[in-house]
Amino acid sequence: MESEGTKIKSPSERRFGSIIFILSSAGIPFRMKTISTICLIYMKTMIFCAFTTYIGLLFDGYVHLDDLGLTITAMRVLIPFTNFMWLYTYGRYVRKLTITVKATLIFF
Repeated sequence: MESEGTKIKSPSERRFGSIIFILSSAGIPFRMKTISTICLIYMKTMIFCAFTTYIGLLFDGYVHLDDLGLTITAMRVLIPFTNFMWLYTYGRYVRKLTITVKATLIFF
């Protein structure tokens, strides 16, 4: 018999628990019914810091156009960060659009 303190996790929670934890620690409310105030503040802070870092890297690359070494150093960080920002924007905003949901249902 199962006691009140123990909970059996579903197979999807066991398989994807670490990914859900990583997404929630990155500020994406994945599988959350209600969002607490602290989580909301954390999400807004993460978004602000990420976008200011991205803009700062763009300006750093632009300011140091005359020095190829510093420009490449800024681009070395900026290019993977662009991929991260694209995935974050898709995960946060685009996947909620109805056209994306309909296209996903058509193809899968």
